Amino acid sequence: CFLAAAEVGASGKVYGIDMTDAMLELARKGKQHVVTNLGYDNVEFRKGYLEAIPLADATADVVISNCVINLSPDKRRTYLEIMRILKPGGRLVVADVVSDEPVSAAIKNSTKYRGECLGGAMQQDDLIAMLEDCGFASIYLHKRYPYREVDGHRFYSLTYEAGKAELAEFVDAETENKGVEKVRCLFRGPAPAHVTSSGQRLERGRITELPRREAEQLGEQVFLLDEEGAVANIEQEACCKLLFLRNRGCYPLHLHCRPLCLRQLPPARRSCGRSFGLPKQHGKGRDTVHQPY
Repeated sequence: CFLAAAEVGASGKVYGIDMTDAMLELARKGKQHVVTNLGYDNVEFRKGYLEAIPLADATADVVISNCVINLSPDKRRTYLEIMRILKPGGRLVVADVVSDEPVSAAIKNSTKYRGECLGGAMQQDDLIAMLEDCGFASIYLHKRYPYREVDGHRFYSLTYEAGKAELAEFVDAETENKGVEKVRCLFRGPAPAHVTSSGQRLERGRITELPRREAEQLGEQVFLLDEEGAVANIEQEACCKLLFLRNRGCYPLHLHCRPLCLRQLPPARRSCGRSFGLPKQHGKGRDTVHQPY
């Protein structure tokens, strides 16, 4: 909660939920030190259960959980509660324990292993199916590491993200798409096509418009293009002169990619002495020399 408090800033709000008075008391004591350091108070702690979260509908932009959901005796209800309190377009980010195979009854019913986040661990494919069944979209696995092995059962630490869909009136292609920023993207391959979590088909090499959030979730699978058609989301170096920048008063004369050219060209004699000022549009630009046009 305290890390989130710094992240959202003074204008944001963070709610911490716990079912035990002891943990809430400990959190409230620690809060005073955090408030002093931050210079503002944006954290509120409430008592409640995962299956009945004490927040109103559509309250949260993001819900964060670290190795807690596995303790819930009714995980489906927990995910439905999270869906309820998320705003349209909101996200759930979770780090928890999963398994590849069904967990044995001995481990499930062990008080010791339940307290160690193993007894309540879900089978990974069941977890994904439950998220989808509860209405989550844009499910993405960020990290997975071996965690523990007990009686031949292997457990893994999994960090994943899932989203609540935007309001239909905001994403309908036949509307004005108010409130949803769209960007042009280019699916890179190697597969012939990719279907997004919203069902839109991206064909390799063909420019398609997507809501910015959905496009950014695809990471380096796609090029995000700016207004000039240049890649804006991945650092890269061009292997050709970018002559269309002449209308800006100068253009990059020597911007070559080392892996392709295997050498740096010598600098131009007539250099304007400027550094490349469009890094987000045309890559790093650190070895670029400009020449007046």
